[in-house]
Amino acid sequence: MKNLLFLILSITISFSGCATYIKVKLLKPAELNIGIVKKITIDDFQFRGRWDFNDQSSLNNFTQNQIVHKFFNNNYNSYDPLKAFPGKTVSNVLVKKLSENGSFKVVKSDEIGMNIQNNINNQNLKQNFAIDAIITGNGEYSISDRGQWFEDIIHRNNVIIKNRKYIINRNIGTDVSYQVISTNSGQVIATKNNSTYNSEKAVGYDEEDARRKLKSWHKVVESQVEYLSNLTVKQIAPHYITEEREIKDGKSYLMKNAFEYAKREFWDDAKRDWEDVIRNRDSLDQDKKEDAIFAMYDLGVYYEIKGNFDQAEEYYQMCYERTRKTEYLDNKSRVEKRKSEVNKLRNQNIETKN
Repeated sequence: MKNLLFLILSITISFSGCATYIKVKLLKPAELNIGIVKKITIDDFQFRGRWDFNDQSSLNNFTQNQIVHKFFNNNYNSYDPLKAFPGKTVSNVLVKKLSENGSFKVVKSDEIGMNIQNNINNQNLKQNFAIDAIITGNGEYSISDRGQWFEDIIHRNNVIIKNRKYIINRNIGTDVSYQVISTNSGQVIATKNNSTYNSEKAVGYDEEDARRKLKSWHKVVESQVEYLSNLTVKQIAPHYITEEREIKDGKSYLMKNAFEYAKREFWDDAKRDWEDVIRNRDSLDQDKKEDAIFAMYDLGVYYEIKGNFDQAEEYYQMCYERTRKTEYLDNKSRVEKRKSEVNKLRNQNIETKN
């Protein structure tokens, strides 16, 4: 990923009460450093399901074994755990997410036409396909249902009404592990395990009615796989996030003027007015003295979004020294963190313009 603006992709203005915020898109470094990788392929993941069911009580002329047996057959026995949610689906989602990120050229494994895991050091991968790294992985989704009959008791007009109902508690979890393997050395250059979990319950007049009210397990696992794929992308590739920066208003004419310029993204005009406020701070009326602090802060924001982190820190430090308000130290700390992220991006061979 070359020639990317690591700070600003776009800036928009939003309002919240009396405060005005600019939304800034930031390029964040990958959590794991996989070195110089331009082209990558993803092998089909090994993915299987695990189902666990337990009925804790039986009413309504069913024995416990009858209920569990019916529960199992009606929902899952027709599925092969390896085929109900195939590993190829998991790897295809990751291919899509990495392609959307744009950090690497992603080649589907079926385009290569060979067993990737058995040919990691094959010169064909590096020379004919120019593959720098391979992602392999495995995982499991688990569905755990706990069902039981209970008496739903309602008090109505001094009369107790009892209804037999069935409740199911369902837990679904997905766990995915992956490895990034260099085609040059055949060594694992990154590895990670990620997992996520969902829980829900449903009540019905019988077990069939309760089960109908549950979300489709397949849709839940699909959503979990997508979440874990997004997480994987953030771990191995630079990615954008959106943050907010407040622009402070003021009481003087120049501050209000600069505020209007900033709202319309005329940053150089706003900067000129903020600098004028600071130069003329001694002549400000007593009730407008705080404008000088606000102008220093706004200039700190200006230099922060422009990527001039040293000057941004200087202005935030001046604000703190004059007010002793820790919010300005928090701003300075944020800039320090951003400088560290930029250095990390450079170490990950990401070229930047500022």
